[in-house]
Amino acid sequence: MTMCSAEVVDSYLLDEGKVVGWREHESRFLAMAVAAGAEERAVAAFLAQLRRELPRRGRWFPKISFDSDSGKLDVDVRPAPRLRTESTLWLPEAGDPRVAPRVKGPDLPVLAALRAQAQELGADDAVLHRGGEVSEAAHGTLLLFDGTGGGESFVPGAGQEVLESITLRRTAAEIDRRRVAVAALPEYAAWLGSSLHGWTPVTQWVLANGERRQACPAPPTADCNAALWEAAETFPEG
Repeated sequence: MTMCSAEVVDSYLLDEGKVVGWREHESRFLAMAVAAGAEERAVAAFLAQLRRELPRRGRWFPKISFDSDSGKLDVDVRPAPRLRTESTLWLPEAGDPRVAPRVKGPDLPVLAALRAQAQELGADDAVLHRGGEVSEAAHGTLLLFDGTGGGESFVPGAGQEVLESITLRRTAAEIDRRRVAVAALPEYAAWLGSSLHGWTPVTQWVLANGERRQACPAPPTADCNAALWEAAETFPEG
């Protein structure tokens, strides 16, 4: 069953008035909304209003959206959930169900359903794959390491359509993208990255048959996450 939304969305962690890569988040949302039929000036004015009105104290996870059916721009200012320090990923048998991999929003209902299935199996999220090769995670990007975790880092999904990751861009200006077979994924040490949780080490894999497999030890993520927040800017007020 295909579930598709008319919305395009973006979200980010707003922590005491700071956001990692707020300009990139705004630019990505602007481009997606305009491509979906929004007027560029209306989106820019909406984003400027958000800068004035979003809270400067506390930890929040706002979701901004544009509905192409109604033409409505909206924001849901949500308290941030508890942040993970490690992640377990499920490798489902079914392939990537998305119809618009490069756009955040239209496929959120089906991705949410996939994550719910993963959580029923004791995992945090699901791995997406096409043609037997890894694309990314349903709600994040994967960073893999050669060897036992101390080798060169790279991302999967070469030759595939994936969502641009702002967390990855902020971490590495240039990084190799390779083809990785789904069956070979547990052989790599891995991080999972998202705008909410930052980078978390993958500590377990749940295979399609339900078998749980301990992940290869990954490098610590603390220094990388600290560097992201050291470079984060105070969210502007206009």
